[in-house]
Amino acid sequence: MLREIGVVRPFSIERFCDRLEDLRGRPLQLHPRPVELAALPCGLYIRTTEVDHIFYDPDTSHMHQEHVILHELGHMLFDHSLDQPLDSLLNGHLANAQDFGGSPQQAGIATGYSDDQERAAEVFATVVLETADRTPDQLPPHDFVTRLARNLGAPVLGP
Repeated sequence: MLREIGVVRPFSIERFCDRLEDLRGRPLQLHPRPVELAALPCGLYIRTTEVDHIFYDPDTSHMHQEHVILHELGHMLFDHSLDQPLDSLLNGHLANAQDFGGSPQQAGIATGYSDDQERAAEVFATVVLETADRTPDQLPPHDFVTRLARNLGAPVLGP
């Protein structure tokens, strides 16, 4: 999956998201988490009929923001589904969800995903950031990444 997306140096979360938009043919927008959502965990993914939205904590380090965004992108790319309806997850915190482009179809916060889904999203974020920190000849061999993902209980990403 990462080979198809491409992780280039120097790494830019914006460029990574632009690449995802191109590959998926669907808009993706990043937003600082609004004050109304401050009580929720530091990351949030909302899928509307027209746009995918990732919210992150604006009051943390740039590095942590990137990790949170990548974690939420992992949920999006793995098409993780939630057992709870959107309204119950947001508890009325985001009354103007329609302002984000289309009607909300799905939202994800840490309390809505299974442990396996959380682990897979965390591995995705970690592997992207590790990959971004190295030149291509320094990347870990695929069998190492596969073993790591399996040991962490995450799905294996590609061949």
